[in-house]
Amino acid sequence: MAIKSRRKFGFINGTITKPTDAFGLDNWEVVQCTLVSRIRNAIDPSLLDTISYVDDASVLWSELEAQFAVVDGTKLHGIKTQLHNCKQTKGMDVTTYYGKMKALSDSIVVHEPPFACKCGKCECEIGPATVKRLDNERLHQFFMGLDATLYANIRSQQFQLDPLPTLNRAYHAVLREERLRAPT
Repeated sequence: MAIKSRRKFGFINGTITKPTDAFGLDNWEVVQCTLVSRIRNAIDPSLLDTISYVDDASVLWSELEAQFAVVDGTKLHGIKTQLHNCKQTKGMDVTTYYGKMKALSDSIVVHEPPFACKCGKCECEIGPATVKRLDNERLHQFFMGLDATLYANIRSQQFQLDPLPTLNRAYHAVLREERLRAPT
């Protein structure tokens, strides 16, 4: 996002090509050095040895995609298993639990995007229906992992609503309940 906000993503995806004139080339190299530096600084230090040192951001980006953007069944299964086992443990606040659960859930969506109409003429509303189903799945996952001894009542209240609340609304309802339980 930081790179896009500075209108530099074209250097990464290759749409801004290397100029031939001296002034343009000098500016292009300055931007390349800055982008390569930013990207490398964003990478976990333990992984830096696995990445070639290049001075072209698009080459670096392509290498990172080839190495880390691989979607396979094993990785997706691992994430789904972690999500299934994601629970609010004793002493864990709701915000921490929600953050873990949400990160895993978002990771699944990255590897397994929801169905959407691609023709642009679709009138069946598959996109919004898929998003609603995904939000309902996340809502159920949130309540399945939430400490039932503390939040059974709020869970029951939320599931009696018609239509079901969004995940965000349910999360905020549980947060209010948590604040009510907190000693003053």
